[in-house]
Amino acid sequence: MRREYDTYHHMDAAHSYLVREEWVDRFALAGSVDQIKVKVREYIEAGIDELTIIPCGESRHAVIESFASEVIGKL
Repeated sequence: MRREYDTYHHMDAAHSYLVREEWVDRFALAGSVDQIKVKVREYIEAGIDELTIIPCGESRHAVIESFASEVIGKL
Protein backbone atom coordinates (compact mmCIF):
# COMPACT_ATOMS: atom_id res chain seq x y z
CA MET A 1 0.00 0.00 0.00
CA ARG A 2 2.81 2.44 0.78
CA ARG A 3 4.21 2.06 -2.72
CA GLU A 4 0.84 2.63 -4.38
CA TYR A 5 -0.92 5.23 -2.24
CA ASP A 6 -0.60 8.91 -3.07
CA THR A 7 -1.40 10.98 0.02
CA TYR A 8 -1.95 14.05 -2.16
CA HIS A 9 -5.06 12.33 -3.53
CA HIS A 10 -6.44 10.93 -0.27
CA MET A 11 -9.89 9.34 -0.68
CA ASP A 12 -9.59 9.41 -4.47
CA ALA A 13 -11.44 6.58 -6.21
CA ALA A 14 -8.23 5.66 -8.01
CA HIS A 15 -7.04 4.03 -4.78
CA SER A 16 -10.17 2.03 -4.03
CA TYR A 17 -8.51 -1.24 -5.05
CA LEU A 18 -6.19 -0.84 -2.04
CA VAL A 19 -9.04 -0.83 0.50
CA ARG A 20 -10.05 -4.18 1.96
CA GLU A 21 -13.76 -4.88 2.36
CA GLU A 22 -13.38 -5.54 6.10
CA TRP A 23 -11.90 -2.05 6.51
CA VAL A 24 -14.98 -0.52 4.94
CA ASP A 25 -17.23 -2.46 7.32
CA ARG A 26 -15.15 -1.48 10.32
CA PHE A 27 -14.29 2.15 9.63
CA ALA A 28 -16.87 3.57 7.24
CA LEU A 29 -20.54 4.13 6.65
CA ALA A 30 -21.16 2.65 3.24
CA GLY A 31 -24.05 0.93 1.54
CA SER A 32 -27.69 1.66 0.89
CA VAL A 33 -29.56 4.30 2.87
CA ASP A 34 -31.26 1.55 4.89
CA GLN A 35 -27.92 -0.13 5.68
CA ILE A 36 -26.42 3.16 6.78
CA LYS A 37 -29.42 3.98 8.98
CA VAL A 38 -29.03 0.61 10.74
CA LYS A 39 -25.35 1.29 11.38
CA VAL A 40 -26.00 4.83 12.65
CA ARG A 41 -28.68 3.48 15.01
CA GLU A 42 -26.12 0.95 16.31
CA TYR A 43 -23.67 3.80 16.94
CA ILE A 44 -26.32 5.79 18.82
CA GLU A 45 -27.26 2.76 20.92
CA ALA A 46 -23.57 2.28 21.74
CA GLY A 47 -23.42 5.84 23.06
CA ILE A 48 -21.65 7.47 20.13
CA ASP A 49 -23.00 10.98 19.73
CA GLU A 50 -20.68 12.40 17.09
CA LEU A 51 -19.72 11.26 13.58
CA THR A 52 -17.07 12.69 11.32
CA ILE A 53 -18.25 12.89 7.74
CA ILE A 54 -15.61 12.77 5.01
CA PRO A 55 -17.68 12.82 1.83
CA CYS A 56 -16.36 11.23 -1.34
CA GLY A 57 -17.40 11.47 -4.93
CA GLU A 58 -17.97 14.16 -7.47
CA SER A 59 -20.32 16.25 -5.32
CA ARG A 60 -19.25 16.23 -1.71
CA HIS A 61 -21.93 18.79 -0.89
CA ALA A 62 -24.61 16.48 -2.28
CA VAL A 63 -23.27 13.58 -0.18
CA ILE A 64 -23.61 15.64 3.01
CA GLU A 65 -27.08 16.88 2.04
CA SER A 66 -28.21 13.34 1.25
CA PHE A 67 -26.83 11.99 4.52
CA ALA A 68 -28.61 14.73 6.47
CA SER A 69 -31.98 14.28 4.79
CA GLU A 70 -32.07 10.57 3.99
CA VAL A 71 -30.31 9.18 7.06
CA ILE A 72 -30.29 11.60 10.00
CA GLY A 73 -33.62 13.16 9.05
CA LYS A 74 -35.31 9.74 9.04
CA LEU A 75 -33.93 8.19 12.23
